[in-house]
Amino acid sequence: MNNPRLLILTIMLLTAIAAMGRRPQCDEQVFGGQFRNVPAAAETIVTGNALKPHRLTVYKGLTITGEPQYGPTLERYVEADLASAVDRETVYRSGHLYYAFLSLPCPGSDHRYVLYLNQTLAGGKRIILIYMEGSAGPESIKAMLKKN
Repeated sequence: MNNPRLLILTIMLLTAIAAMGRRPQCDEQVFGGQFRNVPAAAETIVTGNALKPHRLTVYKGLTITGEPQYGPTLERYVEADLASAVDRETVYRSGHLYYAFLSLPCPGSDHRYVLYLNQTLAGGKRIILIYMEGSAGPESIKAMLKKN
């Protein structure tokens, strides 16, 4: 390739394709069993027919209660996914990620979403991380989460 612009464009395209195929850090690191032996953690994984009304194929949730020391670890995973997000809403408090709603690239027609809320930064007791995949749009995901 003699054209440097074409080379740069090719590298950017290959990087984007690789990012789409990569599992989000929130899914790989958090729901691989790392928190299963933490007494303050509750992990929920739902697949199958229960999710069809919500147009989801995967729902994974982690809630840690009364253990704020896990915040920085979860924040690090969310921050890693934030770098590849195609859409994002974030709120920081005292220099730390308090809230994030991310839309991540996904191969095919489905969407990937990450919701993170660290209530311990505002005097609360819970840290919540939710990972979802499916055909639902971001507004229907937000509406579903507000109901629950």
